[in-house]
Amino acid sequence: KHILPEKSGIRLVAQAHIFLIRIDEKRVLSRCTLCNTILETRTKRSAEGKVPEKVFENNDKFWFCKKCDKYYWKGSHYEKIINKIEEIKRKTIQQ
Repeated sequence: KHILPEKSGIRLVAQAHIFLIRIDEKRVLSRCTLCNTILETRTKRSAEGKVPEKVFENNDKFWFCKKCDKYYWKGSHYEKIINKIEEIKRKTIQQ
């Protein structure tokens, strides 16, 4: 039986190592974070008025969940996820 550390980042590293999880950052924006439905690519035009104005101005690619009626884009949250994945990969390789 494995006991995982309390901190979530360390816990993710431990789980990746224990279960030999392969993390593919290309798939980060492929599923809805709320319902896990596969996201659809949407045009910038379709996101107009449905995302914050600054988000619309600063992004050209958008994804959409039909089930939740929610738009996604590569913002700061996406960057944090990618950075965490890279950190987990580095720590997993070191072990």
